[in-house]
Amino acid sequence: MNAIAGDRTVDRWLAALLLLGAWACYLPLGTKYITIVPAALCAALVLWRHRHVQRLQAAPGLWASVALLGALALSAAWSPAPWPLIGSHLGQYGLLLLVPLIGTACPPAVARRALRHFMLASAIVGLLFVLAAADLLPAAPLWRTTIDAEGNQRIATSILLALAATLALQTGLQAAAAPRAFWLLAAVSCAAGLALQDRRSGMLLLPLLLVAWTLVRQPGAWRRLGLLVAIVLAALAASQFADGVRGRLAEGVAELRQYKADDRVATSWGQRL
Repeated sequence: MNAIAGDRTVDRWLAALLLLGAWACYLPLGTKYITIVPAALCAALVLWRHRHVQRLQAAPGLWASVALLGALALSAAWSPAPWPLIGSHLGQYGLLLLVPLIGTACPPAVARRALRHFMLASAIVGLLFVLAAADLLPAAPLWRTTIDAEGNQRIATSILLALAATLALQTGLQAAAAPRAFWLLAAVSCAAGLALQDRRSGMLLLPLLLVAWTLVRQPGAWRRLGLLVAIVLAALAASQFADGVRGRLAEGVAELRQYKADDRVATSWGQRL
């Protein structure tokens, strides 16, 4: 009886941490660690108690993450960077291994609830971008890691908004009549916030996610074809009529055209090329 009660306590902690983590996605980095590290410990305890190591080995994304870490470790052999920096780099990407760990231990109902909270948090962030674009959002330290974020934090926000928009669209189309409108509006809010922020990562990722969702989740060849055409038309319309999207993509294309092989490349897409 004590063992069962202990299992339930760990399960409740894992569920609570996942809900908190859904909202922490847009909060400062320290808050993310406060949620993901205890959640990973709870997940490891759940898998160890129930002897679900084989389930973990079959988890989606596990071996892809291991392969990435192996390639990064191999590249360290000829890297001029100091070993402490290499170790920090590998540790940062090693966090990817926590995703299949937590996902394997998480019950489906808890996972669906956490995803709904993530989509809701993302819709609110998208709405904040809309309000900021309309000059209706007052300046406040609260927006430091969302609306006013810079660099990698802003790139992460754009990627999360692209993911949330796709999830909300899928959830809305699968839901009953009343929740359907709510989740479809949430998808629109995420997409609007994505278009109004100035990072290209999410702008490029959203149509790719929608294409993957169409090919994997939609029944019938004609339905898939129709959705693919709609996605292409919507992407073209956004690239033509949304000033921020058009300007940022044009900037990226110009960076590619002006690229010259050199050790010092100052442009984002030039560095990637």
